[in-house]
Amino acid sequence: MRRTLACLLVLALCISFVSAGMAETAVSGITLTEIHRIPSSSYSVKWLDDRDQLLVSLRAGYELIDPYGEVILPVNEAISSYEANGYFVVIEERGVNKAGLLDSEGTLVIPYAYSDFTIISDRYCIAVILEETDGDDYDYASGWFGTGSDRYLVSAYDFYDLETSAVIGSLERSDYRRSIKVFPDGFLTEARNGTDRWFDLSLNFVKEGEKSYFSQYEAFDSTDAGIVRAGMEPGELLLEGNYTVSSVVKGDNFCVIRSGSGGYGLMDAQGNIVIPCGEYRDIQHCDGEYAVVSTRDNSDQYRYGIYRIGEGLAVPCEYEKFEWLHTPKSTHIANGYAMAVLDGKVGYVDMNGEVTCPIKYSPNNIEVLGSSFLVTDFDGSYHIIAADGAQTKVDYKELHKYSNNTAGRLIAAQNADDLWGLIDSHGNPVTEFIQSSAYGFSFSQFGDYVVISDKDNNSVVYKIDY
Repeated sequence: MRRTLACLLVLALCISFVSAGMAETAVSGITLTEIHRIPSSSYSVKWLDDRDQLLVSLRAGYELIDPYGEVILPVNEAISSYEANGYFVVIEERGVNKAGLLDSEGTLVIPYAYSDFTIISDRYCIAVILEETDGDDYDYASGWFGTGSDRYLVSAYDFYDLETSAVIGSLERSDYRRSIKVFPDGFLTEARNGTDRWFDLSLNFVKEGEKSYFSQYEAFDSTDAGIVRAGMEPGELLLEGNYTVSSVVKGDNFCVIRSGSGGYGLMDAQGNIVIPCGEYRDIQHCDGEYAVVSTRDNSDQYRYGIYRIGEGLAVPCEYEKFEWLHTPKSTHIANGYAMAVLDGKVGYVDMNGEVTCPIKYSPNNIEVLGSSFLVTDFDGSYHIIAADGAQTKVDYKELHKYSNNTAGRLIAAQNADDLWGLIDSHGNPVTEFIQSSAYGFSFSQFGDYVVISDKDNNSVVYKIDY
């Protein structure tokens, strides 16, 4: 896969401008408290996508702050882009292999000797060394979207331990293409020829993959003695006993297993059985501390519930399914509620198993926001249905469905003057209506903070109390 060498040849970080409006505490039970003001001299601000920190673009460079204005990383003109887990690509000077990696405390953890970086876990990073080429077989190109004339081949992939800032090993171009998985005992890579290869944590080659693990969920397998993970030493067992692997949920975290006597259970990455085998006929997915499980009723139909890992069944197995909610924190549970389906209708249940919103709405004419959804009348008016059962008709011209990270607790609304503000899931206003766009509110990862600009174009950070 060819990539654009933007971090070297285009030193611009794409950060969307925040155009919002001064917020105030209103009749809603949700309150916004001002905690910091960012001067209008800043060009733009952006929440990092994995933590409650703001990257502020200034004339002299970029500054990293927390929501309260505490400076985490002072102004640095060399920052080129943001990577995962709080790391930044920094440029020593223009040219190939002149980039390094900076942590959020300002420490250079990978030296200025590379052209690209891929954070593959909270501990490991792949740093790329390039060399120029005139051939048509190339991996990177200069310019926006790889439209430049300069072309590059990968010379080496150096693997770094970010905890020690040390190189643990290096792979050649042929050993690695783009897919990699990190396990407690090593790395599973996809070679350039499409085969899978196992390496230990020192990047010593262990063995070729026996099957294409990247075309399946994960690299688990079963033996007569129990369950192993490919790449383990011969004779090692992750879980002993008469079990087989059914599927894997949530990446490397959990594995659905089946006992020899029948029934499904759940195993964690260390081989511990966290949901016993036997009672459940299916385990579909995990949401943090919860898993969706099912039984069969007398008519041989599957009925689904929610299991709280380590405690037991939280929501009884009475429902046809649970809808996907696509929230920042989970996929089936938003703000403590799940959308349950029964007899083809939807409503909400809480994690105590109580029906909090009647299961009576058709899923065909709703817009799901998380712990609330929108219903549109024939006359175009909106009703907000909240997970706690409140149904509110509102008179706004438009309600905007977008990923605001509050999972349905806050909604952008447009009034009769075509101005936008925030309302809660009961229709109560939370901010003034002075924004020209529905995108005038920039929420932190989990919706605990929001940036709104005031009438003087200062970006104001608010703490949201629900």
